[in-house]
Amino acid sequence: MVFATNALFAGVNKTTAADMTQANITTFEGFAFWMPLAFIIIGFLIFAFFVKIDEKAHARIVAKIEANLHGESDAAKYGEDIAKAALLDKESAAR
Repeated sequence: MVFATNALFAGVNKTTAADMTQANITTFEGFAFWMPLAFIIIGFLIFAFFVKIDEKAHARIVAKIEANLHGESDAAKYGEDIAKAALLDKESAAR
């Protein structure tokens, strides 16, 4: 989808490579290289300035992971049910 949008804005949709002008090539390069690079940098800056993990958040994350590993959470029980259903369906399909 991204490539199709890129091609549409660059005017590549009904032309051949020989018909492309320098403006079309520059637009194509901008969408194919510079736009993703800009979004990567924006994402990095958002992560660097707005995502903070302090001691409390770390402890909360570790406790949640340990609860999931020991099967003490609803998500772990739900996952076991899904795994059992998937295994039973595979066994019945093999017969």
